[in-house]
Amino acid sequence: QASLGFIGGEPKQTKSILALYVALCAVTGPPLFGTFEVPRPLRVLYVQEEDSRRRVKRRLKSLLKGLGQPVPEDMGEYFQVAIRRGVRMDESAWVNRLNQKLAGFPADLVIFDVLANLHSKEENSQPDMSVLMETFRTLRDAHHCAVLIVHHFKKVSGDGGFIRPGQRLRGSSVLAAASENSFYLSSQPDKLIRQE
Repeated sequence: QASLGFIGGEPKQTKSILALYVALCAVTGPPLFGTFEVPRPLRVLYVQEEDSRRRVKRRLKSLLKGLGQPVPEDMGEYFQVAIRRGVRMDESAWVNRLNQKLAGFPADLVIFDVLANLHSKEENSQPDMSVLMETFRTLRDAHHCAVLIVHHFKKVSGDGGFIRPGQRLRGSSVLAAASENSFYLSSQPDKLIRQE
């Protein structure tokens, strides 16, 4: 189903690992979090602008082992990656290139990791982020795919009272408003990471 959402959390809270886990469940079929069934293999395009190819391969191998899944022979048919290609969602040339890619590889899910490396705009600017989110929505609608964006939480000073996880996304409130389906990670006193 076409939707737009985030994987949000503080640094080093396994956001990228969660993104790969979601991708592998979509492609290979084990229920997401042991609960959400994937009725058929989905096509996933994974755009990684932070981690190295070696790190991504190592994480994929570990996740597949943990899921008890061999590497599918037709993996390339369902899962494709673009690692450190310099993708910029605020540049029309890159958006056009991505549209061409999705025309040839009709992904059901496109994962972007990480938002800060995908644009050169001001994250706290409502107009800038409104334009950027509209670019992601246009991509979602044109290709009838889900879009999942990995993004960092802002630093919180003091106790500040209760803040909904979406409001902790770094930058303009436009980002939280754009979210339709998201995963938010938070650390707990017991050092565990929980998905909200």
